[in-house]
Amino acid sequence: MECCLLNNNDLFKDFFAFEDIDNLIVSGVLMCSEESVRMGFHDTLQSLARYTQPALGYLLKLLSSKFNLISEYPSRQFFDLFNTLIDMHYKKADSKQEDQQFFNPELLLNQIIKKIKTDN
Repeated sequence: MECCLLNNNDLFKDFFAFEDIDNLIVSGVLMCSEESVRMGFHDTLQSLARYTQPALGYLLKLLSSKFNLISEYPSRQFFDLFNTLIDMHYKKADSKQEDQQFFNPELLLNQIIKKIKTDN
């Protein structure tokens, strides 16, 4: 899938313009019970994020908004992808002001701490 999207600019744009793309992405990388499907989504989304800054920002914003769901699904792929996106973001970022555009690190940390307290 990633080869098609990366080699065809129109297809790439259409992919992110798809009406229910958020649900497709979250379902594929987090909610799907098949690990091979989650891995396929992980690899494809990681490649797309490397390809263009808007894709990286879009995916980072989406996954950070769904971070609270990770304890409900057995998906290491979501967590690994999210960590990779954060790493890519900081390697490409010009300033910390860009953080607020894609995700709020302080809010994310608070969510993680709250989730750990709830689960323990």
